[in-house]
Amino acid sequence: MQRMKLLRRLLSHAYVYNYDPELFLRKFQEEVHISRLDSGDVICTHAEQKRLKRLHRLKHDQPIKNQDLLLCILLDKGFTPQELSVVFGMKNINSIYVRYSRIRKMVENERTAPEKRTHSDKEPQFELHPKSIQ
Repeated sequence: MQRMKLLRRLLSHAYVYNYDPELFLRKFQEEVHISRLDSGDVICTHAEQKRLKRLHRLKHDQPIKNQDLLLCILLDKGFTPQELSVVFGMKNINSIYVRYSRIRKMVENERTAPEKRTHSDKEPQFELHPKSIQ
C-alpha cells in the first residue's frame, strides 16, 4: 500500500514540476530520503519488518540503528551505492562504503562474542556481503 502511495506522489511531482527540473529534483529527493522510506512497507516486506523488530531487541554493545539495518536490506536487494547515496542524502558515494563497513564490523564483532548471544541470535541474519558493494 505504501509503495503505491509513493509511486502516486512521485508521478504527481513529475506532472506538477514538469517545467521546473530543480524543484522536481528537490521534491523527488525528499520523497526517496530514508527518513520517509523508513516508515511502512516501502522498503521492507512484512516478514522483514518482523526481523528488524527482533534484531532491535538483541543485546548489542553498540545498538544497530534502524537506518543501518535498512542500508543492509537495500544492498541485499541489489541497490547500488550510487542509488543509496540518493536515498541516504549523501553527496559522497564513499560514505556508503564507510557506513556499510562500520555496520559489518559491528555485526561481526557481535557474532564473535558467543557469551553475549541470546536465543534470538539464531534468527537468520541479513546478508552482509552483497555483491553490489564488494
